[in-house]
Amino acid sequence: ELMKQLISTIRWLFSLTGEDYRRADALADVLMKDLVFRLLIEAVLAVLFAFCGLPVFALVWLALIIPAEFGESILTRFKARADHIGPPYLYAQYVISLCGGGIWSGVSVYLWMSGNVVLMATGVFMLIGVTIHVGYKYYEWTKAAIIAGIPPFLAIVTMGLAPLPFEVSLAERLLLVQAVAGLIYYMITVARANIKRQYQLRKAVQDASGASQTKSIFLANVSHEIRTPMNGVLAMAELLERTELNPAQREMVNIIQISGDSLLRVIDDILDLSKIEAGHITLEPKPFSPSDLVRSLVSTFTVAAQEKGLSLRFRCAPPDDLYLVGDVFRFRQVIGNLLSNAIKFTEEGTITLSVEALPVDNSDDYSFRVVVSDTGRGMNADDVQRVFQPFVQADESRSRRFGGTGLGLAISRDVVQRMGGTLIAESVPGEGSRFIVTCPLKGMHKGDFAEISISEDANADGVARSDTRPSILVAEDHPFNRRVLELTLGTMDADLTFAVDGIEAVKACENEVFDLVLMDIQMPQLDGVEALQQIRLNETRLGRPPVSVYALTANAMEHQVAEYYAAGFDGHLAKPIRIEDLHAVVSGVRSGT
Repeated sequence: ELMKQLISTIRWLFSLTGEDYRRADALADVLMKDLVFRLLIEAVLAVLFAFCGLPVFALVWLALIIPAEFGESILTRFKARADHIGPPYLYAQYVISLCGGGIWSGVSVYLWMSGNVVLMATGVFMLIGVTIHVGYKYYEWTKAAIIAGIPPFLAIVTMGLAPLPFEVSLAERLLLVQAVAGLIYYMITVARANIKRQYQLRKAVQDASGASQTKSIFLANVSHEIRTPMNGVLAMAELLERTELNPAQREMVNIIQISGDSLLRVIDDILDLSKIEAGHITLEPKPFSPSDLVRSLVSTFTVAAQEKGLSLRFRCAPPDDLYLVGDVFRFRQVIGNLLSNAIKFTEEGTITLSVEALPVDNSDDYSFRVVVSDTGRGMNADDVQRVFQPFVQADESRSRRFGGTGLGLAISRDVVQRMGGTLIAESVPGEGSRFIVTCPLKGMHKGDFAEISISEDANADGVARSDTRPSILVAEDHPFNRRVLELTLGTMDADLTFAVDGIEAVKACENEVFDLVLMDIQMPQLDGVEALQQIRLNETRLGRPPVSVYALTANAMEHQVAEYYAAGFDGHLAKPIRIEDLHAVVSGVRSGT
């Protein structure tokens, strides 16, 4: 029975699987990383052996151990060059493990048999070291650990049986073997427990990463499913607003638009927080005018302030010809959030926006400083610290008066920190609050870079005047969205063609030349990306210039938009579609830009 078990174990050791190849590669990587360190230790040992009166032994030690160490390097190079590795590669790993462990174990036994107390102790410690090395490095590959553990095991038995220059009883020999084996077992147990904890930690990190990815996919899908019907709601409300309405009807439309925008802001906040937690948020620094930024923000928030009876004041110190290099979209997001909060939490008085760019040491470096102050209810010191936490507002009672997710300030602080700046709050209860953004930016003046010229022949709707009617193909599978686009584009004096899926869009582009294609991404049979690829192939085959194709989708996350540009789309329109954005695209087609 024992012989059968032994034969079964030997067969198991040499029956190799794909998991053995994976673990062998991991082991080779570990051994190669500390190869130089091992060679250094072995060279120091050789020098010490020579100084202890064993010069020949030192040379023999180096002659044996150096080829064994470089055997792993040779095997790794062979694996990198080979088209396919088979069982011989793993058997060679076994041989190298036996050689390396055998040399260390053999030297340990030789030193033990010398009779010199110092050399005997050195031999014991070398044996303990090589055994721990096997237990630590071969932890995840049990088969190789068994093979590599054979020399240390034999060395322990040999130490207990080998003749010594002085008298040693059997009990003393057994005591020695037991002590060495016990110490090795204890140290290996500790090492394995440490490795197990590291493995559990890695697995926990992997699980957390997988959960984060699942959450991101879920949020992206939720965003898409909400944005798609909201496209019909908000676009129709915007079209309805442009018709003749009585005051009560106009108020109803306004409530629809405000409610829809609020829902989209909640979605965008949650997506931004998810991107920040996953480390996917990116910055796009480019020259921007602080003056233009302030004017656009004041124009945007003046109406909201006036509706609450508040005064919105601003002070912009930077001159009009000064441009700073930064992500203007993120700055607009942060400052807009601060202004929105100030208006929301202020019942009466004034909101003040102050912007300045202070030069640093007469260089091109500037300290961009934005202060948003209000005369609202203010906060105590504890609330000032809490408001930058996600999902937190200063008033957390059940009867809190102000809505919102409590994500805006958390997102704003993280965005500012990623730009190398700071966002702090100062507040006095009953007097108001000040939020201060400070960020280091490079500066330049207007003549230092080429500006994009803007057409001056635009009509009141933002569409450039032209005598030609652009031909536009809309590929959209959702009937409501097709109707929304039909009504919206119908006000722009364009020839419209509709396709209900990607296949129809490809055929339409093959049969007719369009000035613009608005392509939905998620369509049956052939999605928007695949349809674009086929359209480009057909254009090359027919010798036509490429048509301008815009991705028309509710997938509006930053990495998704980047993927559409990488796939070859000329632009992106996020649902719900704003009439002004659509006008800008059609205007570009008419003007040839």
